[in-house]
Amino acid sequence: MLASWIKDYLPESSYNNAKQRDKARGVQIAIPLRSILWQFGLHVLCPCWRRYTKNMNVTYLQLIPGVEPPHLNCEKPFRAVVVVEDIVQEDWQHAVSHWLVLSECLYMLAWGIECSSWDDSVDFAILEKHDFNEIPDEQFVMTTWHEKESLEDVFTFSKYGAFHSDAELVHTLILHVCSTNKESEFLSSYDSV
Repeated sequence: MLASWIKDYLPESSYNNAKQRDKARGVQIAIPLRSILWQFGLHVLCPCWRRYTKNMNVTYLQLIPGVEPPHLNCEKPFRAVVVVEDIVQEDWQHAVSHWLVLSECLYMLAWGIECSSWDDSVDFAILEKHDFNEIPDEQFVMTTWHEKESLEDVFTFSKYGAFHSDAELVHTLILHVCSTNKESEFLSSYDSV
């Protein structure tokens, strides 16, 4: 009963990616339920959120377009908020998407310039990693793009609503694609939501 109500109630904009929407509908009710509570601001009343956000580590990485990404020294698997404020070349975006997938990013949220292309690029990278065969649930990468939302809303969703159904993500990487460093601003903003 609750599962069918959630399927009918949840707006399509909550799931930009059809693959993610189908997985959330069929695999586990907890992800859409958390999203609904988050949409109405009720997540703060739920004690389970303290468990998810209490020990969550956040790091900032500025990546200048065209520069090779470094080796990541963070807890894995992780979620990544890709904030794109500079125009990038398609081949570099493809390389960064592969780097995210190979670095064990299991949830990627994209915001900024051409953010929907990052969603597609990461989806393609995970398919390539598995030679276009079936992807095991524990390696499936959830992807979303947020072109009509504020960055604060994306940070809030990352912190309270972006969970993987088969892995605990205790680390968040803010990947800032830009020539200007905004580490203190972004970390402060993420911490305050």
